[in-house]
Amino acid sequence: MLRPADLLRPEEASGLDLATQGYGVGCWYLLAGERLRAIAIFERVAANRLWPAFAVIAAEVELAELSR
Repeated sequence: MLRPADLLRPEEASGLDLATQGYGVGCWYLLAGERLRAIAIFERVAANRLWPAFAVIAAEVELAELSR
């Protein structure tokens, strides 16, 4: 069974992989009740250079919602 950390290895994830896998992992942490971990992942995804990617935009939305 894969763990979220298996999908998002900091030394390997970048670009589109970071955006798509990172957003999914961030959502998993959020749904698992690990809010701070989710925020850290969403922040990393939102800082991605591929800002037009859906997952980057979605991570920015998640961060905005979580900051309320």
